[in-house]
Parts: sequence; C-alpha cells; structure tokens
Amino acid sequence: MQLKSGSTVTGWHYINAADDSLETYGAYGKLSSIAYRAGTAVTMTYATGTGAPTFPAQLLSVTDSFGRKISFGYVNNLIHTMTDANGGIYSYSYSTPPSPNVLSSVTYPDTYSKTYLYNESAYTGGQNFPYALTGVNDENSSRYDSTWYGTSGAAIKTALAGGVGQYSATNTLDGTGRIQSASILTPLGATLGQTFASSVGSNLYLVSLNPQPMGLRQPPNHSPTTPTAMSLR
Repeated sequence: MQLKSGSTVTGWHYINAADDSLETYGAYGKLSSIAYRAGTAVTMTYATGTGAPTFPAQLLSVTDSFGRKISFGYVNNLIHTMTDANGGIYSYSYSTPPSPNVLSSVTYPDTYSKTYLYNESAYTGGQNFPYALTGVNDENSSRYDSTWYGTSGAAIKTALAGGVGQYSATNTLDGTGRIQSASILTPLGATLGQTFASSVGSNLYLVSLNPQPMGLRQPPNHSPTTPTAMSLR
C-alpha cells in the first residue's frame, strides 16, 4: 500500500503473506521497520546528513523490541565491520582496484576466517566473469565450496568439497540473458523446477516455485558474495 502526504509519496506498506508481518518502506524504498503479529518489531537506522546515500541507503543498525542490536561500520561506502547483539565483531575485506570491489574475506569474532575466490577459469568455462563467486576457502586455505558457471554467466552447478551436496541447474534464458526457469538436480537425484518473473527492470526477480520442496538455492552453508544482516539471536 502506498503512503502519501497530500500528493507526495512518503513510503509503502507491504504485508508478508508468509507470516503476516508488516514491512514499512520510506520514500526512497529503504526498509525502515518490520512489525510482527506477536507484537515485536525490528527497526532499521540509516546514515543521514550531507553526503549520505539515499538509495541504496547506508544501513547503520538493526534493533529489535528487546533492545538487541546489530550495527555496521563502513569504509569507502563498503561494510567493513558488523557487530552482533553479543558484541562479537565480524570484519570484511575487499579486493582492491583495478579488480572489482568484491568481498575477499571475512574474519569472525573467534578469529577464524573465510576467503572468497572469483572468476577462476576452470569454473567459468574460460569466460571472464569478474563478479562470479567460484569458491570459498576456510581458515586453513582448504577449499570447501565451489560454483561453476555456463557461458551466459548463470550458475550451473555448486558443491562442497569432494562433490558433496552437489546441485546442478539447467537454465532457460530470455533474450537478454536473464533466467526464466531452471531445472534442478539435487544431491539425492530428484529433479525440481523453478520459474522467475522479472520485476523492477533487471534488478529483481520474483520467484514462483513449482509445487516441490526446494527450488534453485544454494546448499545451507553456501556463503554469499556480500555480507548481509544477520538475524538477531
């Protein structure tokens, strides 16, 4: 639902059918709060003032109804640290120019770390995909996660070390190279399907699952290419 002050759009309300939560967005599309049926809520705080980005906005903290908070620190507009509700600090490092600014490593509060690998020829079919995450190494520099890509740049396979938990995808693309549907082969040999609908130009996909338990998703411990807000717990 669109929110207005006179003729000026001030934000939006969105009800999540999955849990009946109410999401509130500001005029620039940034999520400001989520209210749950149980009466609890989480509130987002963003950078303000001269020079602060409006979209995408710079998220500074997420606070729940009990005062627990996760906060983010930035260097050159990239997340450099995240402090969890228990005071644990996660540190993020990025590649330096002329390489793309992609996440290169994460160090956890217990000092263990992960290193992220990109655009390895053996996993991209010889294509140049600078932002394609192809592998993850643990703190012992042992590779435990790999992802392969087709010539279009879409992921076609992902697996843990030794081929454990392997998922394979056969993608159907539209004329612009965006995935329209995918057939997924799971580690247990089941074939699942998933279709996609484009929304907001080429930036967002709304997922429509066929009636199967799982669609195109990464293994449970597959790491993202960028840090994301953790749940408050």
